[in-house]
Amino acid sequence: MIGMSTVEFLSYLRGLDVNVSAESGRLRINGPSGVVTPEIQKQLSARKTEILQFLKEASLASRLLPPPIKRAPRDQDLPLSFAQMRLWLLDRLQPGTDAYNIQSRFLLKGKLNLAAFEKSLKEIVRRHEALRTYFVLVDGRPVQRIAPPKPLLLSVADLQGFPEAEREQEAARLALAEAKQPFDLGKARPSDFVEAGAGNPRAFAYDPPYCFG
Repeated sequence: MIGMSTVEFLSYLRGLDVNVSAESGRLRINGPSGVVTPEIQKQLSARKTEILQFLKEASLASRLLPPPIKRAPRDQDLPLSFAQMRLWLLDRLQPGTDAYNIQSRFLLKGKLNLAAFEKSLKEIVRRHEALRTYFVLVDGRPVQRIAPPKPLLLSVADLQGFPEAEREQEAARLALAEAKQPFDLGKARPSDFVEAGAGNPRAFAYDPPYCFG
């Protein structure tokens, strides 16, 4: 304990479930019976001034902490973040581009419960407002709106008519074609989920209309 700094010493006491506080220029020690040994009491006495100073500074620092960020009401116009404003301006300069589409493609193996899969995707869209955000002009100023959750239908393409060796290639083609579809930032549009194939394996493409901030 002798070689410990003030912070290390107080952390050591906290590990022993000993709480040290200050009151009217005096130290108050609370802990389990028998834990505060004569050696600890000696260290507390020798470090009293620096411990009081540390507790004072810690108390002042906690008061200066910014208030917690509150959730903004959803029944009002929400301003665009810098990233959203950049996306909106680029879309104005070059409307209908697919340059900012983000696509993910997965190959699922095993038996797929399509109903459960669709339900899971619907819950993801419900929980994440960024997947339901769109932009509108209000008094000449772009703001963001959040569409309410809507039923999500999974697009299914049956590839049984293709030879087995060509199914993955066709699934990739369909996924790429979907990723090339532009979307209107001014309209709420559900994320695009395309499931291609029949049997095992199955290809799954995901193209969300992100409006992240």
